[in-house]
Amino acid sequence: MTQTHRLLSVAIFLLIIGACILLLFFSAYLIPIAVAFIGLLIILLVRFFYQAKVSLYERMLFVLGVALFNIAGFSFFIFLEHPFFQYATALGIAFISLIYIENAYKYLWNIPDYHISALSNVSSYMHLLSIFFATVSLFNLRFFFGVSSIVTLSIAAVFGLLLFYAYLWSQKVLLTSSRWYSALFAIVFVEFVYVLNIWPHLPLVKGVVTLAFVYGMMQILLASLHDSLNPKKVARTLGIVGFVLLIVLVTAQWR
Repeated sequence: MTQTHRLLSVAIFLLIIGACILLLFFSAYLIPIAVAFIGLLIILLVRFFYQAKVSLYERMLFVLGVALFNIAGFSFFIFLEHPFFQYATALGIAFISLIYIENAYKYLWNIPDYHISALSNVSSYMHLLSIFFATVSLFNLRFFFGVSSIVTLSIAAVFGLLLFYAYLWSQKVLLTSSRWYSALFAIVFVEFVYVLNIWPHLPLVKGVVTLAFVYGMMQILLASLHDSLNPKKVARTLGIVGFVLLIVLVTAQWR
């Protein structure tokens, strides 16, 4: 990694940690800190991918994936109360972002050191976490601040459309196909938010339920698009989703 890219990656890592620490000590200044964090993050990401030998459209998608992950993670962080979980979340978001950036650099500039599918795998985990963070944050907005359903569903629609598009693109789905599939998944995501809104569960439980369903649908869709779908894979995916849902719903506390 060149010195410039190394400095930028470290700066992004420290920015995420610094923004979370500032929020811990100056929570009253949530909006200024959030705006400054998002603005500086996007500037650093754009600078990092500026000279990548890909189209401008793809450079924007690289930036979009990390930016959405950090925005969703930062929103999730805001509602945490226990210091341990706050610090763990901040470090987790920073390290995952750093791992993604490292693999993106190898994929774009240092191909001999790049491991096949490394970026796709990291992107998959990052986007799934984004879905979880975003879902929990949306329900927290409803739970703590009474934000209207229209506002919540509108945010879910926009975020879902952008996130699923970046997700499918990172899994090497054709851009033309990604538009239609991302629109479909955004609609499903909005429906989940709408339906789960009436469930008497805490936001964290609703986030896990949404994540399990989205994971299952994405795995089946990607396997189908990559011509690797078979009954055994479908059964394994549905088994994982069913097991997670059973554990969560049985052990979850009702409001």
